[in-house]
Amino acid sequence: MELFIGRVPVGVGLETLTPLFVPYGASNVRMLDGKHCAFANFDNPADAERAIADLNGYQMGSGPGLNVKPAGLKNAPRAGGSFVEPAKAHTARAAAGTAPVRDEMHPEIFIGRLTPGTSLQEVESMLVPYGAYNVRMLDGKNCAFAAFETWAAAEKAINELHGTPTGGKGGHSEGLNVKFADVKGAQGAPDPKVFIGGIGLQVTDKDIQKACLQFGEVVHSKIFAKNPSQPCAFVTFASFTEAELCINNLNGTEHPQLAQPGKTLVARLADLSKGSKPAPFPAAAPAVFAPVRGYPPTPAPMAAFRGGGGYGG
Repeated sequence: MELFIGRVPVGVGLETLTPLFVPYGASNVRMLDGKHCAFANFDNPADAERAIADLNGYQMGSGPGLNVKPAGLKNAPRAGGSFVEPAKAHTARAAAGTAPVRDEMHPEIFIGRLTPGTSLQEVESMLVPYGAYNVRMLDGKNCAFAAFETWAAAEKAINELHGTPTGGKGGHSEGLNVKFADVKGAQGAPDPKVFIGGIGLQVTDKDIQKACLQFGEVVHSKIFAKNPSQPCAFVTFASFTEAELCINNLNGTEHPQLAQPGKTLVARLADLSKGSKPAPFPAAAPAVFAPVRGYPPTPAPMAAFRGGGGYGG
């Protein structure tokens, strides 16, 4: 069994990763040049599962911690190979070049207008620095899909890569088309709308807007009280980065101005499509409201993408 090890901090090498995984029975631990990820083999699947349970999220500095999970079963890399998608239910369909299967827990982006002949490795080299995983291409479609752990990371990739010039024969004059992938049942692009539950009966629209302005530009906010004893609010931000910042700071907190006495707020992305469940976020333990928390540094803008030849300087 092979494991993928992602989100390896800059500066961390095999001399650090190998001693971390070998006690679990790992062998052939290797890193991919410039990708901030690694792979390791396990003879015993039970040992691999134990490594996942113990080391997924393991902190090696600032940031969200290691991302440890099963590697893709098809085209698994050897030393010097390319990043592969994790082994989840979508592997077979993605490899077959059919419609991609969404990982409903995380945002996905669509990358279109790729230069004919662009390889998966070239697409990965463009997206992995932004935190992308499960990067896959559709056969003969000149497009790709990628999943992200956070909406903020996906949004940053979109903002910086959309319109990136493409070179080589067949390159498109408008550059890459990078956007959020369609959500089943939704019309148009998803909105950065946040649901806030557990608010007090005395809270007003003005209170909600004032509390949320510290996280970014509030496009619209409104309190709904279908059940008068359990009002909730919906707040639409100008970006997913701001919406996620709001969620990270309000969810699970006893906000002095917003929360019902003795209760904590529930903040999460609102429904992205009619009839779907709100996009889940990790449950936060109850905490006293704290100052705004930001995000770790993200990659600098990428250079122009040259289909068939990788990146230029």
